[in-house]
Amino acid sequence: PTDYLTKVVVQGKQSTTTPVSAIMTAASKLLTVPPAASVVDVMSLMTDHNIRHVPVVDGGSYLGMVSIKDVVQTMLEEHREEVGRLQEYISGGY
Repeated sequence: PTDYLTKVVVQGKQSTTTPVSAIMTAASKLLTVPPAASVVDVMSLMTDHNIRHVPVVDGGSYLGMVSIKDVVQTMLEEHREEVGRLQEYISGGY
């Protein structure tokens, strides 16, 4: 959305005639992660570079895309699991 807004809407270009190549991130500037990257590493990369999507690449092959939503969902699930374990421990059911 940000690339689209700054490179199409703000510049008064038309969506129907503007090629995707005019708004996409250049390959030389693209930040990627390998499949073994941790969620924390991806979250740090996103935060440090103010980005919301990171391609997952292995040996030059595109495998998928991680979004900030994916990262937040994973962190939230881990947090909920940890809270559950702590509640079990406190109640003596651990």
